[in-house]
Amino acid sequence: MRFFAVFFALAALFLAGCQSFDDLSSNVQERFAALEQKGLPDSLITPIRMAFTTAQMDSRRNRNNDALKNINIALEAVIRAENYLEKSLTETKPQVIASRNALAARAEAELRGLHKADADSIIAIIDSFLKIDFVFRAQSVAAQLESGFAGMTAAQATADSIRPRIFGTWTHLDTSKHNFDRAVNAVSRKVFTFNRNGTGTFVSERRGQSAPNLREDWRFETQGTWDLRGSNIHLTATRWHGAEQRTFQLNENTGVWGHMNHETNQFHNNVPIVIPEDELTSDDPDLAKQNLFIGFSDLQRDFRRR
Repeated sequence: MRFFAVFFALAALFLAGCQSFDDLSSNVQERFAALEQKGLPDSLITPIRMAFTTAQMDSRRNRNNDALKNINIALEAVIRAENYLEKSLTETKPQVIASRNALAARAEAELRGLHKADADSIIAIIDSFLKIDFVFRAQSVAAQLESGFAGMTAAQATADSIRPRIFGTWTHLDTSKHNFDRAVNAVSRKVFTFNRNGTGTFVSERRGQSAPNLREDWRFETQGTWDLRGSNIHLTATRWHGAEQRTFQLNENTGVWGHMNHETNQFHNNVPIVIPEDELTSDDPDLAKQNLFIGFSDLQRDFRRR
């Protein structure tokens, strides 16, 4: 097998001597582009790039002998890289597949939930590279996953220790205050609910006068599933609902509540700005924007569980 690889390489170089610079240049460029995508080591890629670049500069300066010499050097480097790649498919690829399978088995045994999903998504990248024989790219991704596995299992252990302390309803209440206007007293409420079956909700609402010249009345609710990534709680939305929003502005000249229409520059007394009720469901691409996460330490500090 080794003999034939050397034979074909020598034959290719012999034929190269019969080709014009432009033909050789196109040949090298096309094969180099294919090699670059394979993720080969820099020690194989850099000599091709340097010789090819030098050959192009020689050609532009009409140094034809030097151009032909350097494009042949580039071709020799391409052939070395291609031979290395061919050898990798028979030797390195089985090793990468074995590493991939070991990582998948370890993920199955040691990880759960979001941590398992993270590992699975990386393994899917390895599979996609192996499918198209990008062996070295697959090898690099597998090495990154292996080096990061200790951190993933540590995050899993953190999540497992925190989870029993999360179940229930957590509430944060806040009342707006103003130094010079006691009428400012809007109540804001945020509520997380984390159920034992993995479902959860988040409600955010505000009612009342939140500033000397503003009254608000709105409520948003996100429903979904929750899980932990380390000490961070993630709520993935499956449905979002926004109740009708009503906002009053104060006309400071008349003392009447209503709202200003900026298109007509008219103030409408006793008429709020109204945003209609809205809802997002699982088939709406904007639903992902309603995904939430909160650190467990922030939840403990800012919310009260009941």
